Amino acid sequence: FRAVVQSVLLYGSESWVINPALLARLEGFHIRAAWRMAADNRPKRGAHMVWTYPRSAAVLAEVGLRTMDEYIRRRRNTVAEFVATRPLFNACWEGKRLRGAPHHVFWWEQEFDLDLQGLISTPGSDGSTASVESLE
Repeated sequence: FRAVVQSVLLYGSESWVINPALLARLEGFHIRAAWRMAADNRPKRGAHMVWTYPRSAAVLAEVGLRTMDEYIRRRRNTVAEFVATRPLFNACWEGKRLRGAPHHVFWWEQEFDLDLQGLISTPGSDGSTASVESLE
């Protein structure tokens, strides 16, 4: 399960933005899979066709798994440790522009020429479009 299903399920999870709803869905799948692997802690149908479900912690303990949150945290920590222990990370963090090196300008630092006469059109109230010249 962990080698195939879980690795495919969590592929790329290091960079996901995980909200509580997504985490609940992942946990739900994880618990249902653990129920199928468990021998003792499985959902059982009792009297009057009422299902009883075992505690998630007991099911995970029986099959030797942890919560999805734990697995995602481990994956993120592995990637963070890999990045933080690379010499390139330290060089970038403490870096200075060397003499003679070209000065790189980021896109937000560049000047823009916004003189786009006739290229921009805005929708009117009646659905027609008006050019920039007609608005001036």
